[in-house]
Amino acid sequence: MLVRRIRESFAAKILAALVGTLGVLLLVTFVVVRSETSRQVGLAVDRAVEGAALQLRELEEIQRLQIDRLAYPLTEAPRALAALEEVIRSNDLSELADRMAYDVDFAGVPEVLLVLTDADGAPLLTLHNREAREQSDPVGLRPVAEGLLEGTEYEVRSYRAFEDGFYHVLTRILELGPRMLGTVSYGLPITDADMVRIGALAGAEVCFVLDGTCVAGTVAARDSLAPLMAEAAGSSDELRRDALGRPWAIRADLLVPGSPAGGSRV
Repeated sequence: MLVRRIRESFAAKILAALVGTLGVLLLVTFVVVRSETSRQVGLAVDRAVEGAALQLRELEEIQRLQIDRLAYPLTEAPRALAALEEVIRSNDLSELADRMAYDVDFAGVPEVLLVLTDADGAPLLTLHNREAREQSDPVGLRPVAEGLLEGTEYEVRSYRAFEDGFYHVLTRILELGPRMLGTVSYGLPITDADMVRIGALAGAEVCFVLDGTCVAGTVAARDSLAPLMAEAAGSSDELRRDALGRPWAIRADLLVPGSPAGGSRV
């Protein structure tokens, strides 16, 4: 009887040891698998973010080249600048609007937002789809122009929602010799179609968020995922949320560093 009890006790100890070891192994395996899964998710998100960022940079570079072509008569041709200075001095804004509209038509760029200011940054003319608005600032570019004129940069990038569009805007200084004439801003549209193409290439849903609204994005980003995109906008932290029956990792970066009010790319 004593021998049997010793054997049973020994077997129980062996079993307990095996169960304990198995439990530890299962726990370690769970931790390792979970860590590796999280790492793989992080890598997939990194690839998607980097892919989308690369496609967006390429789009913006193409638009920069288009803007260079548009801006050349004003920024590089002294005769054109001298003529512009004379028109500004005469305060003939209707002639100024006609001149700007002609330059846009000649460049063959179908949709352009153009804003011209004086040397103090005060708006002289806003031109959109050949519709001119004199001495008003419906796009809100005066602070951008003033900051550029007071600083040391030649050009500044910004993003603006205007009417039914979203625009990538480059603002440049106009100067003739030592004289500062003002600034000119050219904006080209970033559309939902651009975002769908970029999202397909990057394997992600992407959008631009301004004031809590997705102003240009893929279909899901503009619809079902819009609240999550708005939640992530301006945040430096990655969000993990469930939507449309699956988990999502969402990241955002500011369009203007240090300025959440300037919008986010999500």
